[in-house]
Amino acid sequence: MDVRVQVSSYGAIVKLVASGAGIGIVARSAIESDSGSNVVVLKLAEPWARRDLCVCVLRNTAVLNPFRDRLREVLTDTEALPPEGAAHHKT
Repeated sequence: MDVRVQVSSYGAIVKLVASGAGIGIVARSAIESDSGSNVVVLKLAEPWARRDLCVCVLRNTAVLNPFRDRLREVLTDTEALPPEGAAHHKT
């Protein structure tokens, strides 16, 4: 039997699995570790399951946003570039 179900969220997939309706492939963050559910997380050992994640940022913005810039530094381990024409001092 080949049955496929389309749902609107990862949470809905987890609920279906918890109810015994089958299995699902979801982001690990979709499964709360303290949810008390009988759903377990198994790591996929398939090459297609590996992901290269990237951070998407606005290029050459003149708008100062220290929160965005600091998050970029933390996530990418690179110093955010200053807006064009602005002086930048590393703290």
